[in-house]
Amino acid sequence: MLKFSFSILFVLFCYNCFGQQLFSRDSLLLDLPSQQKLLFHFENPQLVRTQLKDYNIGEAELSFQHRKGEYRRAKDAYQQNLAEFNAFGISQIDSFIISGHFKFNRIWEDSLANTLQGINDDVSPFYYFVEKSGRYERQNFNGNVQVRYAGFNPYFQPGLKFDYNMHWTTRSVDPRPNVASVAIRFNPFISSQIGKGLISGGFLFGYGDEESGIAYKNPMYGTSMLFPDRIYYTNQGFGYISQKDSSNMRKYDQYLGANLAYSLQSERIELYSALRFERKITNSTFDQKMRKQYYKRSEFNLQTLNSQTQVHWKQSSEKQHLFFLDFIYQRGLDLNYNLRSANYLVTNTNINLNYAYQNKLWTLGLGGDWQSMDKLDAAAAHQHTYQQLKLQVQIRRIFNIGKNFLETELIPNYTMSLSNKLTVPSTQVNVFTKSIVYPDFDYFNLEPVGVDFNLAYVLPKAMKMRGAKLFLRNQFLTVLGEPNKNNLSLQKDKYNLWQAQIGARFSL
Repeated sequence: MLKFSFSILFVLFCYNCFGQQLFSRDSLLLDLPSQQKLLFHFENPQLVRTQLKDYNIGEAELSFQHRKGEYRRAKDAYQQNLAEFNAFGISQIDSFIISGHFKFNRIWEDSLANTLQGINDDVSPFYYFVEKSGRYERQNFNGNVQVRYAGFNPYFQPGLKFDYNMHWTTRSVDPRPNVASVAIRFNPFISSQIGKGLISGGFLFGYGDEESGIAYKNPMYGTSMLFPDRIYYTNQGFGYISQKDSSNMRKYDQYLGANLAYSLQSERIELYSALRFERKITNSTFDQKMRKQYYKRSEFNLQTLNSQTQVHWKQSSEKQHLFFLDFIYQRGLDLNYNLRSANYLVTNTNINLNYAYQNKLWTLGLGGDWQSMDKLDAAAAHQHTYQQLKLQVQIRRIFNIGKNFLETELIPNYTMSLSNKLTVPSTQVNVFTKSIVYPDFDYFNLEPVGVDFNLAYVLPKAMKMRGAKLFLRNQFLTVLGEPNKNNLSLQKDKYNLWQAQIGARFSL
């Protein structure tokens, strides 16, 4: 699969006929609105307009990331290293518009406890966890391919998008998980160009499965009860747990949804908007689905509504305004067959609003990110509700260095806790409560202040490509003053986080 993504990039590199049809050469390297517009097209290629001539555009990025610090949740690692390769591409060949996105990464985590999960999912129930910390290794491959035919007429342009996701996780400390998952989605759609607008609608369906196995290299840890931190449990909701399930856990997913997208382009204003609804039903079991007697332990119904909107206003050739709004709403309900009733309910809302003003080589921006989460477990009588608001200011400046450019960016930010409420009866306190619920409650009481400092060296002409960028991104977070002394979990001396990323991006 990785070889296939490289082959797509090779085709994009050799098909060097992009010209100036969608973006100018310099705008993609230096202009923030054009960069956001291209990213939206990569994520929503059904809104790409057909051109008079064939064209081709692509980007590839290779990066390495390091993160370390005690400002983290209960299921986050103290240290993480990540290597990632990203590739995007869109081509028009005659009346066909073809696009693809491929991402491959490998993650190494150290001092990670309270989870034996594969993909870190904060809303879904039924996963293994253990108190003992250890080193983890993860691998992800995500890819999608879209083909659209625009040869019939502007009003009827049918297409199909195919998504494929694969994940694998293990660790080197007993108990050792082996988690493998795969998900496949199909998205037939129809795009229609009406005047200056383009609208697209379709539906999606798919399936996925995951298998989680637990093994002990040292049999003493697997049979003895003298090592409580090595005993693994199954979290069936949010506090309702069971101890040492002996069989492999299997999960089977079903996806069903719809999407709607719209774009409007005029001389001064460009609008891009995409809306997607998806329902995911996850059946958790020990049995293989092909068996005649198929017993389900849990059926988790998760509904997700996701909206993305961008507005570009070109006030003049030098002054531009950019607005973008992202909205995610999730609601999940789990039917526990062991309890013969609905037990776990979760709602999650995230709203991200940003504005940026660009004048020549300067960019000034303001942004806010509001999150609300509510988790309720009826059997364990656990409920946690919190709200957070993150505010940030963006200051971006580009300097000329001969034929190249130096891009600098400073983003100070502050996260405030709007509310944080926890209900846990003293009679229902268990190992999940002490190792996960209490530390997370203390985490959302913290109000960190941080700053992002980013540097990028931009080469407009490199290796006959449209351009290249070498970047270094740094993020620092800390909690000022004395943290809350009324912690329910063990208080730490410092709550800091440092994250650095270095890499290169190539515009093909």
